[in-house]
Amino acid sequence: MKRILATLVAVCSLNVMAADKLVTIDGDMLAHFGNYIMRDWAGKTSANDTEVTSFDIDVNMAWKVQSQLWVGAVLGYATDETEVNGSTFTDETTMKYGVRAIYDLGSDSKNTLYVGASYIMNNVEDSEDDTDNTYTRLGLEFGKRMGSFAKLAGANVTYAPSIEYRMVSFGDDAEDTYDDGTEIKLNIVKFDILF
Repeated sequence: MKRILATLVAVCSLNVMAADKLVTIDGDMLAHFGNYIMRDWAGKTSANDTEVTSFDIDVNMAWKVQSQLWVGAVLGYATDETEVNGSTFTDETTMKYGVRAIYDLGSDSKNTLYVGASYIMNNVEDSEDDTDNTYTRLGLEFGKRMGSFAKLAGANVTYAPSIEYRMVSFGDDAEDTYDDGTEIKLNIVKFDILF
């Protein structure tokens, strides 16, 4: 994984001055569990959990490395608090980082179908029981940028919803608590800013 990140940094460094840039903001905010169409992994002991609050946002910075190919890095932050029978069961904070590639299926980047692939590493800290765990997520995505609806400091802001298939794999530190699995998710609070 270190080689992948080093290669990504090198490619981005070479192209940063000349290439077009794309910033993706994917914020599920308070509704992020409602966006899941299917989720077949879960905590082994948390079947009765009731989610009370959540916040989730990812930011992707990508550079155009070919006419329709974008490559970049992802940073994210999430908080989740779940409650069982009126008492807090988990209070988790997650830091996310990884790489992402996007391929535009049309030549107009502001108004095109696109596909993407991402590899995200997640570090979760639970303040309720002072535990940390890690998991990785490999995602495959299909979406549509729907034209430039706003200009922001010379950049075009586009609405870019997508549907994503994710394979989730937990590290040794979490395998007693979670099973590996898959999920399908609608990314409905998602915007691309093209520079």
